Amino acid sequence: MGARSGAQFLQGLRGTKRQLWLEGERVDDVTAHPALAGAAQTLAGVFDRLLAFPDECLTPDPQTGEPLNIGHLIPRSVRHWRASNLARRQFLEQNLHHTVGSTGMLIFVCEAERYVEILVDEGISKRLDNKNWDGIVAAFTQQVKQGQTLQGFVTCVEACGELLKVHVPVTHVRNELPNRLVVLG
Repeated sequence: MGARSGAQFLQGLRGTKRQLWLEGERVDDVTAHPALAGAAQTLAGVFDRLLAFPDECLTPDPQTGEPLNIGHLIPRSVRHWRASNLARRQFLEQNLHHTVGSTGMLIFVCEAERYVEILVDEGISKRLDNKNWDGIVAAFTQQVKQGQTLQGFVTCVEACGELLKVHVPVTHVRNELPNRLVVLG
């Protein structure tokens, strides 16, 4: 269901056949009951405020494009913190920190949280500042927003490769670790 206004929320409460009892009395319309109407109006106001700030409070449904309220979801900062922690765990679990020269790299994408991060080990971070990766992440996320997810991945990997080629020259003929996509379930 897409984002609703306060009026639509109240109409939904009225149009639903519920059996609600309060202090032994059946309540047919929570929007009109003296003990519940104020709470219903307050919640309707929350729905209206969400619609008043669409850039901060609405997100497109990935399947329909219809705007969805995100006011009841986990805050973006918390979601991104969790995704960042998962990225660091994956860096360790994939043994990217055990390469000769400490040159492991992870391009971490969490589609559900709309989060992208590039993690590099010490051998790379000594030669390249993290700001180098910010532009690559920004370009990647912009391509995904435009519906070009595959091209976003390709461009991201190529851009990382170009930076590494210049600043962290190849020392082995063959990679120590496989270059592969890992999909977490």
